[in-house]
Amino acid sequence: MLMQAGTVSTSHRMTGFYNAHVAGKYILALEGAGGNNGNRVFVDGKKIIDNWSIVRAFQPHVMLDLSAGPHKVVVEEMQTSAIGGLLLLAVIAQDKIVDPEVAKLAKMADAVVVEVGYQQESEGEGGDCTFSLPFGQDELVQVVAAANSKTIVAVTAGGNVDSSMWLDHVPAYLQAWYAGQAGR
Repeated sequence: MLMQAGTVSTSHRMTGFYNAHVAGKYILALEGAGGNNGNRVFVDGKKIIDNWSIVRAFQPHVMLDLSAGPHKVVVEEMQTSAIGGLLLLAVIAQDKIVDPEVAKLAKMADAVVVEVGYQQESEGEGGDCTFSLPFGQDELVQVVAAANSKTIVAVTAGGNVDSSMWLDHVPAYLQAWYAGQAGR
């Protein structure tokens, strides 16, 4: 690789095992730093996330069908500038994403507002956000909407998101866009 003076070039490969307690669906999510950084994830030797040459998303996530037992996970990342250097990985069983207490609380409320969407860590100029919401948010909306028919969903995003999993089950959808650097 040809580098300009003053640039940084570093890479890491981390290998570990995820032990799935039961067979089922699991979400694997990765958070990277975007531009001038690359990452990829392999599970049991199969590449499942590839942001190596082109950063497609800061927080890509995939649904995996895992058998019970250990699964080898390899995460590789590289950085070609002094900006970046963030890498987070999460694996969770799909049925563990939303705490059961959420449905109980939603049932007790007159109405519920669920705020979902993107934040500073999930989007920027060096990469894109996915069309799907960050992992776990679709599941949260589905659980709340099933528990309370008066669920309002407010989405913070710079564009449209895939709402097909829950749109027909909520009476109101608000596109909040971005309120600015200090907006709340």
